[in-house]
Amino acid sequence: MTFRALTLAVLACALLVGAPAEAARDRPVAERVPVLVTLRPVRTTLAANASVAAIQDAVLGRLSAAEFTLAYRWRAVPGFAGLATPAGLAKLRADPNVLRADRDSPGRAADLESNALIRADAAYAAGFTGVGATVAVLDSGIEATHPDLATAIAGQHCFCQNPNGSGCCPGGARESDDASDEEGHGTRVAGIVAGAGSLAPVGVAPGARLVSVRVLDANGEFAGTAQIVSALDWLLSERPDVRVVNMSLSTTRLYDGFCDAEAAALATAINLLRDRGTVVVASSGNAGSASQLGAPACVRGAVSVGAVFDGDVGSYTSFTGCTDATTAPDRVTCFSNSGPALDLLAPGAVITTAAAGGGVSGFVGTSASCPHVAGAVAVLVGERPDASAGAIEDALASTGAPIIDGRNGLVRPRIDLAAALEAVRGAIEPLAGRAQVSRTALAFGRVPLRRSKTLTFRVTNAGGADLSVIGTTRAPFAVRGLPVVLAPGAARTVRVTFRPTARRAYAGTLRLTTGDPDRPQVTVRLRGTGTR
Repeated sequence: MTFRALTLAVLACALLVGAPAEAARDRPVAERVPVLVTLRPVRTTLAANASVAAIQDAVLGRLSAAEFTLAYRWRAVPGFAGLATPAGLAKLRADPNVLRADRDSPGRAADLESNALIRADAAYAAGFTGVGATVAVLDSGIEATHPDLATAIAGQHCFCQNPNGSGCCPGGARESDDASDEEGHGTRVAGIVAGAGSLAPVGVAPGARLVSVRVLDANGEFAGTAQIVSALDWLLSERPDVRVVNMSLSTTRLYDGFCDAEAAALATAINLLRDRGTVVVASSGNAGSASQLGAPACVRGAVSVGAVFDGDVGSYTSFTGCTDATTAPDRVTCFSNSGPALDLLAPGAVITTAAAGGGVSGFVGTSASCPHVAGAVAVLVGERPDASAGAIEDALASTGAPIIDGRNGLVRPRIDLAAALEAVRGAIEPLAGRAQVSRTALAFGRVPLRRSKTLTFRVTNAGGADLSVIGTTRAPFAVRGLPVVLAPGAARTVRVTFRPTARRAYAGTLRLTTGDPDRPQVTVRLRGTGTR
């Protein structure tokens, strides 16, 4: 064989061997991305969400294993999360039972002189310590052996997932009962909420109990909000005792205003908790934005918290790189996110608190301001366990010291726990049933004698406690469907029948007696005419 023939043969073999590899590169494996799925219809009460599983089954049943891998399936929140291919994501978005299917957003932790600034020291001295309240801390976990925290921990759980779908709970699980703190952030947060004060300064609510829910990895980050929603769903299903949730964390994505539409699953979980009387507190984030907040702080039902200095520390350059040339008590920090959705301010620099390893450390960030508010909420709940979430938030907002943010001119209240206590110990809205009536007048028109006509309306309990409804009327009108006791969020269809006995016009009333303190009696006007 000539040299030229040998060369051609070698080249031909090389082309034949290389062909399959080139073909494989032409057909890449579909990328899978983390997605968050919110189902329709979105319900705002636990009772109404009883059919969540059936809707989940229907949507998941229309997906193949090649299109979607399930990571978290929720019991109370109408949705689920997992990894989807582009085709799977497109199929989810086209599904009639899906409200939103979005690529999930990552985030991270929103990295005691402060007690005097918010007058938590006065509350503590008067014996108000949060006894009877339970606070869930969604964070990197809590060091359960820390002397300041060991006796406060009442439970723990972990939801942690890497971007590739693998678990990052201790031992590599995606969910477990081990919420050990491998980063230290959660221990510092917990110390501000409920530290006993044996090493670090005493926490705002040292009498409160803590439930540690780990959602951050060993670097203080979360791969997506799915694990946050999973933690909130777990609290809804497993921890009815939790009346306060602290989330010192934020997505890297920021929002101009309220983000309930974009973060529908988060908003649904937070609203479900709020409806049962649980206050959800979230840090605004540390990006230094004067107009935007991260999630979950941007959810309308969350209590969002920005940071102020608790003293004069001179010129201060924060861990984010921004510098406050001058500092003073109640000066908003340069790193603190702000905007229209911001609710409250609290001390966030420079705070001394418990640290992993059984010690004490300094702590700076809206991550530190958030647990000041959560601790204050715990003290208020301990004093008035019958108060609604809205009433607790209103007490803190209405009694706080007004602070102007020089960057944007916004005025927000810096909490004053002693003043808020005075408010709740006076008149505060308790958890109560709230009556909503769909119609307050029924017109039956012309109805022949010896015949009848039935019209309906709905009574809904929009409150946070059971609602009793009793109805009374007189012939020729009759009512069915009452009396009834409605659970929060439940509704009853009431039927009213008109059976005339004479050829004339009738006017009557249906009087509803309710357990709603604001609407103890509701009148429904009734009109009809008897004809041949």
